[in-house]
Amino acid sequence: MSPEIALQVKCPVCQKSLMDRRHKLDGHPSVALTVKLKGKKGWLRLSPLYGSYLLQSEFELPAGAVLKLHCPKCEAELASKVHCDKCKAPMVPLLLLEGGKVLICARMGCKKHFLEFEDAGEALSKFYNSYDMDNAELPAGGPAAPEADEAEAEKETIASGSYLQTYCPHCSH
Repeated sequence: MSPEIALQVKCPVCQKSLMDRRHKLDGHPSVALTVKLKGKKGWLRLSPLYGSYLLQSEFELPAGAVLKLHCPKCEAELASKVHCDKCKAPMVPLLLLEGGKVLICARMGCKKHFLEFEDAGEALSKFYNSYDMDNAELPAGGPAAPEADEAEAEKETIASGSYLQTYCPHCSH
């Protein structure tokens, strides 16, 4: 089972936190946004857990609808030029407090989302440290198991600036 990662996000325009500590989803402060759809405007709260699709809305959001999401503080529309490769709807960018961003599909029911980092090494290090993934610390001398030395000898170093293609082991995307 993978660890829970509760993201903390801010508006890409005004840089203010979008976290709503008064309203929790999945046991964590929710992500507060404003939603506009067919002339209606209301609040929207998203679960901050990466991979959770739990949300609450002031009004019903029909499946398949493409939402216009806005910052509740500066009221800027949160949209990017990136479109979902599954359904072609716009992707909505939310900045991570630690650096980088998460992009989520604006279409109700589409589960496409991903994290994006400009400097992957530094951002992933901050991300890992801020979320303390397993709350475990290595012993001062490093791993003690002999098989760790063999595994270390088989590792390759990837040069900075190289492209590393990755895929999901579950769905092969």
